[in-house]
Amino acid sequence: VEQGDEVLLLEPFFDLYIGQIRLAGGTPTYCPLQPNSSKGFELDIDLLRSKITPKTKVLILNSPHNPTGKVFNKDEMEAIAQVVRENPQITVVSDEVYKYVIHSDASAKPEDGGADAGSLGSEGHVHFAKLDGMWDRTLTVSSAGKTFSVTGWQVGWVIGPSRMVRDVQTMLPFVQFCASTPMQEALVSVLKHADQPYKGEETYYDWLRKGYVAKRDALAAA
Repeated sequence: VEQGDEVLLLEPFFDLYIGQIRLAGGTPTYCPLQPNSSKGFELDIDLLRSKITPKTKVLILNSPHNPTGKVFNKDEMEAIAQVVRENPQITVVSDEVYKYVIHSDASAKPEDGGADAGSLGSEGHVHFAKLDGMWDRTLTVSSAGKTFSVTGWQVGWVIGPSRMVRDVQTMLPFVQFCASTPMQEALVSVLKHADQPYKGEETYYDWLRKGYVAKRDALAAA
């Protein structure tokens, strides 16, 4: 992002995005999600397309979405990807920090696409960078904080083409300086153990998802 470049946000959005965009010299622009009484929030793809100008250099995509909780399904992601293909100047920053707390069936894995019938659940998580042609256009951002309830660790990661990751590495010392080495080592250990059986479930992620589904169902039934 250079001075005057536009960064497109799906509204509502995580409030820190605004300051980060302006710090980089960018101008935030907005595409509001549309409320739907039966489906929560929907993306009007034609409206998204209309918000893009030659100055639009970045689209910030957040799924599962903060603050609405919306999980963009594969059809929506494919539609967004097509808009990106039509605009070769656009890079996508895909914020996926909530990917393991989707409120779908506890037995469903990310990207299975299924949800428990008749529930308030959403389809499984879809990695935007895995869609056709999107790896080279996407910087995927994630964090240990939400998945492992350790927001104080301030440890996360980015995945993407080397040219994009290199720029993140260049900027990081001027923003955070560095993440604590013990916290990084702890995260490596946690990520290894999370794929193993945990409290009667196949993995920690299955246990986490099942817990969130139970809490959601309890609130929905109240």
